[in-house]
Amino acid sequence: KPIVLIGAGMNRTRIMNVDGESILEYDCADKLVLTNLSFFSLISKAKDKATVSIRNGCLEMKSCSVVIEKTMHGFAPALLLERAQGSIEKCYIAGNTGTGIRLIGHSRFAIRKTLVEKTSGDGIKVESSRVSISDSVIARNANGMFFESEYPCEAIRNHCVENNINGIVLKDSAQTILTSNNCNRNESSGISYRGASSGAARGNICKENKQQGIYLDGKASPELLENKCNRNDGCGIAFFGESSGAARSNCCEENKQYGIYLGGKAAPELIENNCNRNEFSGIAYRDESGGEARSNICKENKRKGIYLD
Repeated sequence: KPIVLIGAGMNRTRIMNVDGESILEYDCADKLVLTNLSFFSLISKAKDKATVSIRNGCLEMKSCSVVIEKTMHGFAPALLLERAQGSIEKCYIAGNTGTGIRLIGHSRFAIRKTLVEKTSGDGIKVESSRVSISDSVIARNANGMFFESEYPCEAIRNHCVENNINGIVLKDSAQTILTSNNCNRNESSGISYRGASSGAARGNICKENKQQGIYLDGKASPELLENKCNRNDGCGIAFFGESSGAARSNCCEENKQYGIYLGGKAAPELIENNCNRNEFSGIAYRDESGGEARSNICKENKRKGIYLD
């Protein structure tokens, strides 16, 4: 039988501690249902203990919060999901902690309509797990979302904004599908691809970031489709390292540097992109970069339409 804990609301039923240890550690194959509860830690001292830890079982968590007032060591997550499965909906995760939500050990979760904010680590970090994250706000963390999982994941219609580094990061062999996310006003880039990451980004808005709208390095090879990468302090889309893949039908306008920049040995396909009214050039090839470019529109840029160095 499932274990069910139902409170009177996040603001009315509070389970709290003051000694810095975990509030809830659940390691059982039975289903755990948490509804209308708040887990509140005045202080988190243990480096490796999450405030709420779920292992091996099935979790259904709805309208709950996990909040840490102060963290002595910045490593432990607020919510740890290890070898677990289930759903998180309409929850609030916050606090000066290492990570907001961390998924490891082949976990499988759907996260919907959840706010994760003000963590000193990543808002949501996914390692060797499958997750679908939708309609959530991930704001004012280090990175908003960090995918380091070789398993298929998806992020749909999320707001990854005002984070201290990037809105969304894909690293190593991550192949997450990113659809219709807003990745704006982050201190580095809206979306960052590193290592051998791939997948696809379609219909995302990456604007007003302090560096690039979309950044690619290493051997990243995603497909970038119909994204709007405008008014960034760097470039709309920037390819570095040996990155490749394809950029099709993206709008890269009014950036303070280039619309699309290629450096290092990057060699993507650039097809039917709009790279207009940028402070430098519409498209720039530098270093040993290459690849194919066709049917792009590059007009009203301050320097060149297409620049080759």
